Amino acid sequence: MDWILFVLWWFLPNAANALFALSRVQSVAVQGILLCEGRPLPDHQIILIDHDKLDPDDVMATNITDQRGYFFVRGNESEWSTIDPVLIVRHKCNDGGIPCDREWRLGIPAKYIGNEGDEQEIMNMETSSPDARHTRANKGSGYQKQRQKRYIAIDRLHNIDSWLLDFENETLKISLKFCRKMWPISVLNAYVVIAMVHAANAFLEQSVRVRGRLLCGSQPASSILVKLVDKDNGPNPDDLMDSCQTDSGGKFDLQGNSYELSTIDPEIRIYHDCNDYGRACVIHVFLK
Repeated sequence: MDWILFVLWWFLPNAANALFALSRVQSVAVQGILLCEGRPLPDHQIILIDHDKLDPDDVMATNITDQRGYFFVRGNESEWSTIDPVLIVRHKCNDGGIPCDREWRLGIPAKYIGNEGDEQEIMNMETSSPDARHTRANKGSGYQKQRQKRYIAIDRLHNIDSWLLDFENETLKISLKFCRKMWPISVLNAYVVIAMVHAANAFLEQSVRVRGRLLCGSQPASSILVKLVDKDNGPNPDDLMDSCQTDSGGKFDLQGNSYELSTIDPEIRIYHDCNDYGRACVIHVFLK
């Protein structure tokens, strides 16, 4: 066991330093006008990210559309491979009265990626409408090739009206993240990393217990699937610690453990159909 720790201690920092030395600064700039059925969409958030397959996406820049719906975002990121830029538009166009923003994601073609010192070519989207079914900006992106289709209006958390949670550990706090449809994570050529992560995970046993009650409006939400998960980053899959269905009163009681070298990242996932307007939805409740 000691030699495994030594290899991890020596190899990981040196591998990271070697990759960092090979990285280069790459930048992307996008401008356009956001419309909804011909009308400008002011004060809408625009986010420029670098989509990563094995680690969390990197936010390169953010901005807000002006009164004409115009926006301009420019950002950069250091990567040893070519970045995969994606433009995220959070909007309320044709949302059917849902009181939350929806998302529109557009892959940016590689020809608009510039290296440090080069003249930056700006991607001009001209006019764009989130309710449009196709757009020229979608063609030619590695992100689009991976997904084979673009994300269309992914709804954020708005369905469950209320929930009551009772934690045994008083130091735990609740934070809510947006509800999104769950997409599979593609992991390529990561067998060595997975083996190293699993070897490092056999050290500390940590446990969590969560009890609560789900309501949809004022009525108990019964027969709702609830999972207690240890969320892992990178190629290591999330660990399912416990799962159950709520009883007739909407109550649930979950308890589980996981073995990790570092502190676990417990998360409750609630699979519900409360006010979902026919769309499947998952609520992620992160325990910090």
